[in-house]
Order: sequence, then C-alpha cells, then structure tokens
Amino acid sequence: MPADETSTAKPPLDRAHDLAAAGRPQDALAELRPEVDKPDADPQALSLAGRLLLDKGEPLRALPLLDRCVSTDPEALAARRALSHALAAVARTAGQSSPPAERMRLLAAAVSEVHALEGRRQEQLEDLKRDLLTALLDLQTEVNRTTRPTDPVRGGIARLLVQLAPANPTMRANLSPTLASSETKAGLSDFMPHMEPGALGRKLFVACFPKSGSTFLLSLLSTLSGLPHIPLCYTFGQNEQDLYLPYLQTYAGTDAVVQQHCRATEANVHLMQGFGITPVILVRNLFDTLVSLHDYYDAGLFIESFLRHWPGLSADDRRACIIDMVAPWYITFYASWWRVTVRNELRVTWLAYETLIERPEAALKDLCRFWGINADSAMIAQTVNAVTNAGDTRLNKGVAGRGASFFTEAEKERIRGLTRYHPNVDFSAIGL
Repeated sequence: MPADETSTAKPPLDRAHDLAAAGRPQDALAELRPEVDKPDADPQALSLAGRLLLDKGEPLRALPLLDRCVSTDPEALAARRALSHALAAVARTAGQSSPPAERMRLLAAAVSEVHALEGRRQEQLEDLKRDLLTALLDLQTEVNRTTRPTDPVRGGIARLLVQLAPANPTMRANLSPTLASSETKAGLSDFMPHMEPGALGRKLFVACFPKSGSTFLLSLLSTLSGLPHIPLCYTFGQNEQDLYLPYLQTYAGTDAVVQQHCRATEANVHLMQGFGITPVILVRNLFDTLVSLHDYYDAGLFIESFLRHWPGLSADDRRACIIDMVAPWYITFYASWWRVTVRNELRVTWLAYETLIERPEAALKDLCRFWGINADSAMIAQTVNAVTNAGDTRLNKGVAGRGASFFTEAEKERIRGLTRYHPNVDFSAIGL
C-alpha cells in the first residue's frame, strides 16, 4: 500500500517510521523493502525492518537484517538488543528440529550482544537477560535429559549461564563440575568476560608441599623478578589454600609471585586455565617431609592445624597422627597434580626439594626458562647468594634421608599403602 499523500515527499525511512508509528507494520516493511535489498543498505533501515519483523513474531526473517545492521554499525544499540532477542527466539523455537549445539551457538551469540550492550543500555537489559536465561535453562534441561555428562554442550551452556548471571551462586558453583565432566577447559571469559587475555598479569605460581622449601623458593623468585608476593587464597592456617576468585579478579592484571599449598582440584585447575596461570609443582621425599612437619608441630606450630591436642600425644601417637591425618593430604596433592600433568590440562613443570636445596642456581635457571624470565647466570647466582645470606627462609634441618630412620618399617609401609588408592600414579618422585 502506498504511503499517505502528505508524506510522499519524505524519504522512505521516514515514511516507514510514520507507518510503523501509525500501527501499519506491513506497510512500513513494504516501504523499506527496496532499501534493505540493497547490498549497501542503510543500517537504520535494516534495524527498523528487523525490529518490525521481530515484533510480528518472525525472528528467523529478522535475524539476517539485524545481523547486517550490527555488522555495519556496531553502535546501533537498538538493533543489538533486537538481535539478542531474535537469536534467543530462534534458538527457543527451533526445538528438536535443530541440534542442541546449534541452539547453544545462537544463544552464545545472543550473550555476546548482551555484553556489547552492558554499561550503555543497562535499564533495557534485564528483560533480555531473563529471556536468555529462560532459553538457556530450557536447553540445559533438555540436554541433561538426552545427552551424556561428557557432552561438551553441557559445559558450553554452563559457562553461558555464568556469563549472564555471574553473581548467581548456583550457576557459579555448577560451572566447574560441568566443565570437568564434559572435559571442557575454562577460559578467562568464564570469570571476567570484559577482560582480554592479553591484559592478564604474569603469575609465578608455586603449588607446593608444606615443608618443601617453598618459602626459600618464594624468596628466590621475588628477589630475582622484583615482583611482589600476593596470596591468591582466602586465608592461611587451617584453611585449604584454594584459589579465591575475588582475589584473582582483583589482581588479574598484576604481575606477582604466588606460593600456595593447593591441590589440583577441578576448580583450581579451571581458575588457572582461565587466568593463564602455569604453575611449578614443588614436592619432596614424603618421609622427609613428614619428619619436617613433625618437627614443625613440636616447635609449637601445631596451632595452625586442627591437631590442638598435639602436646598431649606420646611419641608413638605423634608419628601415627602424622601418618593417619596428614600423609593422605600429601598423597592426594601429588596424585592430583600428576593427573593434570599427564592429561595436559595445564602447562606445568615439576621441581624437587632436593634439587632446589642442592642446586638452587640450576633450579632457578630452569624456572626462568619455563616462565620466560630474562635472567642470565650472573643474575641468578647473585640472587641465590643474596637470599641464602639473608636467612629467614624457614628451612628446617634440610637433611635428606631423615625420614628413612625416623619411621619404623611398619610405619613406612602404612605410608606406602596409601598409594594403592591411586593405582595409575607414579609416586617415585616422592620416594614411594
């Protein structure tokens, strides 16, 4: 139908706006058709036509027009918002006729549009986010019912849910187990969607046995690099020193040295993957380690553990306590990092306490090569001398082989017996 006589002098886009405002969307679309068919169509015409089609319940026809508009004019915010709605609508209405992976791809594109809009049209985003969350949760329910836990679509949906609702504790808590079961690696966008990986600071991260010379290594790394020591766990003492997301986010762009007694839990590994952390795994002969920890507790530092009854134990019970209560943690620490290494889940390197103490310059040189630190032999030798002469590195007696004579043969067999619960792990690096 032609436009009203009084408006024939107006440009087609203005006439289309007038027709749309008058409740005549079909006439408005007819007015826009010649313009949107052009290869170099006006983005405003594409935006209006796409939004009119979306309002008419035709998201599939709206999608290419809105996509062309946003590609031509990334600042076309109304078109971006409509594009997100169209993507969600197409994914939701596709149903069984479209594979879950394709619907997830559409919803992922919609989430990307939400990120592009955030901070500029915040007041208009809440209904869009609710729409996308509903579509994602519906797809998640279907996928969980029809696929195996290893299906990567499950991990993709979980990460999209977290990106849309990062403060939702249920969605955040479900992310790591879902990524793990679907064998999907984490990315920075899972935790900081608005940060580019190139902006991440370097973390010289030491995941270590307690009583393995880690404070000495920390001093070496901090002195050589000039970087600050920043803990990335919530606290120390009795607490597991797992990575703490708020601190990772706060110091994401900061170069630092980090030393933590943390096992390779799924959550820790995913956080390291996301924030680009490549750790060194510092271990020690387990018998010697347990003797050193025994001495540490005897010196009064049992107050940092749950073993507040330590002073009242006999010598035999103290050894038994170390074997029964503490040794299993070390075994799990080693097994967890061993699995990460053989499965190539992270880029890691291993360092033995014995090498660190006997050949610190060689150990430091290997770590510089691993992390890409530019330090020559003279700098490394100077660092080792400075740290060694300064003292205060919390090194105990540092004598290799003490554990062999400290524990009885029966006690050593009990410690070795703990490895049977990890039958595919090679424990020879820690003397088992």
